[in-house]
Amino acid sequence: MASSSGVTIQAVQAIGLTVSDAEIATNFFTGAFDFTVTADTVVSGDAISYLYGVPHAQVRIVSLQLGSETIRLMEFLGVDSRPVPAGSKSNDLWFQHFAIIVSDMDKAYAQLKKFSFSPISPEPQTLPNDIQAFKFRDDDGHALELLKFPAGLGPDYWQAKDRLFLGIDHSAISIANTERSLALYRDVLGLTHQGSFTNIGIKQETMDNLFSAKVIVTSLTPEMGRLGWNFGLFDAPRGTSFSY
Repeated sequence: MASSSGVTIQAVQAIGLTVSDAEIATNFFTGAFDFTVTADTVVSGDAISYLYGVPHAQVRIVSLQLGSETIRLMEFLGVDSRPVPAGSKSNDLWFQHFAIIVSDMDKAYAQLKKFSFSPISPEPQTLPNDIQAFKFRDDDGHALELLKFPAGLGPDYWQAKDRLFLGIDHSAISIANTERSLALYRDVLGLTHQGSFTNIGIKQETMDNLFSAKVIVTSLTPEMGRLGWNFGLFDAPRGTSFSY
């Protein structure tokens, strides 16, 4: 269905992460999750400065691929970058994470533990629908997730057994109002609304380190490609730590 603007998002090309040190971040993602480097370049000039809103920007961009999906690590050279605010929670509106699909949660978790990270979940959790999930942050504070779909749930390509880390299923952002966000991402930009559901319960609370956690998740997809987009509308106590 065409958007009201006539615009249709064809695909999500990549997920960008601003990092403090591209070399360290590359070693983490290639070592912990088997991403491969596909490009490593430095860009600069007026167009780049205007694009990122940073005067005299010089940016090292390392592109990494896992399965069919790509992330881009961006280190702004010669400038001080502010860290993720201390005490950030998933119901803060700057929150974003992405989910890496694994074929074996125990083996994936064991590999991750060889590297430096900060846990959000105390350990991998099995949700009521038998999905296994583990939430954590890298050393720059980016929220990440390991996700394992049981047989019969999720797309068939996430059931592959030939690799431990299969790809990226979705990225998610926190929002303040579901209908207002749908008016932009669905109605103007042309993403397809796949449905909404509510996550709640003790397993969700444990996984996200938040007592009485409740989140309305709205899933959207582009016309092509496998990488989807999730909105999270949070109903959670302020002053608590939450990452969905």
